[in-house]
Amino acid sequence: DGPLSPLVEPAKVCFELADDSSHAFRSLVAPLCLAQALVMSTGHHLAEKPQPKAPRKGKA
Repeated sequence: DGPLSPLVEPAKVCFELADDSSHAFRSLVAPLCLAQALVMSTGHHLAEKPQPKAPRKGKA
């Protein structure tokens, strides 16, 4: 988001993307690249975490 957004003040992290406003439309390339990078990073982070072992069911 931009620095004037109301979400910036309470946020711990804010990603600001450069906007090429020389065209009549806004390109979605930068926001989509950021979204993809965040998803990929989260996936790699979760894959590296050790998985908790499932509790064994005892015989009754």
